[in-house]
Amino acid sequence: MTCRTMTALVLLMAFADPVAAQDEGPEMEQQRCVWACLANSPGADSDEYSACVKQYCEAIGTDPGAETPAPAAKPKKLAPTKPPRKRPAAAVPATPAPAAPDAAAPALPGLATAPDGPKGWQFGKTSDGRGYYAGTKDAALGSSLNWLCGHGAQSLLALSPYQGDGKVVFTVQGRPREVQLQVENGVGYTPIGFAAPLFIHIAAGPEVDVTDSAGVLLGRFTLLDAPTAIGQAEGRCQSGA
Repeated sequence: MTCRTMTALVLLMAFADPVAAQDEGPEMEQQRCVWACLANSPGADSDEYSACVKQYCEAIGTDPGAETPAPAAKPKKLAPTKPPRKRPAAAVPATPAPAAPDAAAPALPGLATAPDGPKGWQFGKTSDGRGYYAGTKDAALGSSLNWLCGHGAQSLLALSPYQGDGKVVFTVQGRPREVQLQVENGVGYTPIGFAAPLFIHIAAGPEVDVTDSAGVLLGRFTLLDAPTAIGQAEGRCQSGA
């Protein structure tokens, strides 16, 4: 991804809905800032991410006279020195021997069954040990939303359990976006990435409602603590650690 593309992505995420932003408090403004830093860095464990959050996000909501500006003031400085490596969409290599399954961790499709994710946004290795996940759970409905990635593989967003026709709607702050899921073993999957329209749509709000084509709620998931978990998972997947 070029620096020009990355800068444009940050601007799009930060100012996607200026009208709605006028009615939001500093918490949502800070959340969008953190998402922008995450999307423009190799992961939440990287120095670029930490520096961006410290420089642009920590002062949001404090005294207006604070010296540290919001990212909107200096968007060009959000670009990291070393941009994230672009991973080609490819199947996860079948050569490494899989690790012992962990029933608490989801897995990439085709490798193992993806059970419900943990409560709260957490990250860890997939059950086959060949990828990473960041996931959260709707405690009321028992459904989970997981971000799955593997080195050299297309990242995926997974909704489980799911048995429908694949047509679901992701609604953020009253704005719906229809998505067609691929259903496998009771789980619905869709490709995801920091530049994907679905990610930009989801990152615009503090939570997302997922409903089926008939309007039935499948899950309500908070996103306020998601950047760190997703950034950690993606950082490990990109590095191949």
